[in-house]
Amino acid sequence: MASFKAAALAVSLAVGLTTAPLCWAGEESNFAPYMVAGTAKALDGNHIMVDDMEVRLWGIVAPERNTWSGAAAANFLSASIDGSDVRCRLTGKRIYKRPIAVCFLPDGQDVSAMIVAEGLALDCRRMSGGRYAHLESNKRLPYPSYCM
Repeated sequence: MASFKAAALAVSLAVGLTTAPLCWAGEESNFAPYMVAGTAKALDGNHIMVDDMEVRLWGIVAPERNTWSGAAAANFLSASIDGSDVRCRLTGKRIYKRPIAVCFLPDGQDVSAMIVAEGLALDCRRMSGGRYAHLESNKRLPYPSYCM
């Protein structure tokens, strides 16, 4: 267990995260700072299951699943992560009772960065402070006012 915590801290520091909770308006939770790990399953473009925990991906916004672009985002994320082991750093915030987290694949890829770079989600600047803005390639996706 100690080696997992050390590895999780190393990954967090390598990608510029600190041990302080990341901030975004939402309900407080008792998860921060905390890592969860498990098998991933995409639910849509910005929600995944990590074992039996539903997680909202931090810093991005993807179209709703019932739209063409939302289905494309969900399909890409599913093809990219379903069945993979992921490690997620919970931010300590919740939205709609779901914990918000930054999630990584075993090779260190940030799941949020992957879907934004693919052009299927956008950086949610209010949440991320612009962390993923440089990866955006599809400015025609709908941008909700809560991200401004």
